[in-house]
Amino acid sequence: TQKQAMRTQRLRLLLSCAALVMLAICIDLVIAPKKHASSATANGALPSLWDKGMKEAPKSVRKALNAARKEFFKGKMNKAMKRVDKLLSDDPNMRNGLFLKASFLMQLQRPDEAVTIALAAAMQGNQQDFEAWQLAGDCYQQTGDFGRAATCYDKAAAIDKNNAQLQFSLGNSLNGLGSFDGAVAAFRRAVTIKPGYYEAWNNMGTAYMSLAKYAEAIDALRKTVQLIPDHPTPLLNLAIMEWRVCEWDLYEKRQSQLSRALDTRLKQGKDLMTPFHSFEFGFTPKQIKDNAVAYSKGVMDRVAHISLRNQELVSLHPQRPLTVGYLSATGFTNTTTTTRAISPEFAMHDRSFLRVLCFSAKPSDGTPERKEIEDGCDEMIDVSNDGFESMTVKIRNKAVDVLVDLTGYTINPKAEVFALRAAPIQISWHGFPGTSGANFFDILATDKIAATPDMTDQFTEYLGMLPVTYLHTAHKLSRTEVLQPGAQEAMNRKDFGFKQDQTIFCSFNVSSCVC
Repeated sequence: TQKQAMRTQRLRLLLSCAALVMLAICIDLVIAPKKHASSATANGALPSLWDKGMKEAPKSVRKALNAARKEFFKGKMNKAMKRVDKLLSDDPNMRNGLFLKASFLMQLQRPDEAVTIALAAAMQGNQQDFEAWQLAGDCYQQTGDFGRAATCYDKAAAIDKNNAQLQFSLGNSLNGLGSFDGAVAAFRRAVTIKPGYYEAWNNMGTAYMSLAKYAEAIDALRKTVQLIPDHPTPLLNLAIMEWRVCEWDLYEKRQSQLSRALDTRLKQGKDLMTPFHSFEFGFTPKQIKDNAVAYSKGVMDRVAHISLRNQELVSLHPQRPLTVGYLSATGFTNTTTTTRAISPEFAMHDRSFLRVLCFSAKPSDGTPERKEIEDGCDEMIDVSNDGFESMTVKIRNKAVDVLVDLTGYTINPKAEVFALRAAPIQISWHGFPGTSGANFFDILATDKIAATPDMTDQFTEYLGMLPVTYLHTAHKLSRTEVLQPGAQEAMNRKDFGFKQDQTIFCSFNVSSCVC
């Protein structure tokens, strides 16, 4: 049957891609632990403008709207939606009808539809109703379109300058965009308006973490723990920061606290932390895997409303080259070791059977390394302004056969794109060495050291074993004179006052790794 043929084709591609991973790709990544910390969020209720609108509405309309609300929250969603649609068919500009429908769609995990309706409400009249802009921002935020979300929150905050939740939401959007200085400023305004706003203190701490301002991060996170001592999220972030600056006095206490917190969360079917951080706290392999599985379930839940997830992908065409796409959540910028190490590798792919595309989730930083990657691939596609759905559509439209995630669960992760199945075969590689705990990554490119034979049951992916190591470094970084004839010979020990037969131990890591 057609389905059996597709499954057979998929299996063959999986096996060929495992070989491709081993033969065609040699790139390096050392993660700088930045934007991984958990962020607290707050959910708003229906706008206060609702009350004003209800007072102004005719009695029959008030009765119908209240009936729709009651029906929806009793589980009669379709009946409630039909009632609201009937009201809007009579008056398409009914503000409370628009608010209610947008809120219903958000509850149903359909933010793409909700945002259109929320914007319609926001654009009415003199555009001075901050609640409408806030609702539009919430919709954009849920779709991963942080840029438009920030714009909406900015408009709302300009109208209501003393609204702490607006500043908090704006800070979260700026955090998502990687504008960490702006995020800190927004969170600072939020806690100035509302000093006990622990979510804003926590997220200010995570923004400072991303800026490597560790002292400021610790101050903000200690304030959070002071306000809410039993909450695991700020405790986790504080432990990460304390260890970054080698404050080991509370190490065993924090380790014990976090292990208990993780077990509690896992019993609830929830994760405690980004999987990357689970390696830091001495958890068991089972705890690490279970946390990753729970985290990936959350990723799947966030995209469950998007119909793309259930659409059939275009089957492979035997007459064209295999298209390999690389998605970098950090945008191939020179701020990561990834870019510096992999920049020559894209030009080295065998173009007799491969087409190489790069998808950049951050704008270009204009560095020579980024330029080398642009020149080495067949096309660099900017997806920095795209939400998860539109990013997935762009990748699919390029007929990518194999999509490689270079970031994993580390900096600015884009796991939702992979959860939407942007390509027939999806590989996790270099950015994160552990299991994703997900069924949307088919292969984890690894080696026998990172995934020892006795630990294979702790991974949910097919393990594509690379020879020697999966962390290869670009050859030109270690032996410049080989690739550039006439270049100065490599430095030797004598240049630095050592004997030629002495061993020099080096660590190119953050201070906590050295300590």
